[in-house]
Amino acid sequence: MLARCVQHETDHLDGVLFIDRQDPDRQQRIISTLRAAAWADGQEIVVKASPH
Repeated sequence: MLARCVQHETDHLDGVLFIDRQDPDRQQRIISTLRAAAWADGQEIVVKASPH
């Protein structure tokens, strides 16, 4: 559990988000949900590859 916490915080420092670590199908479902959110207002959603 400690290793997961450290990795999570390291990801923040590297600019990596939860969605970046998901498989492509799940990423697309998450992106669709985010685009449908009222606050998204047509913003581009970019998924980066994890540096780790």
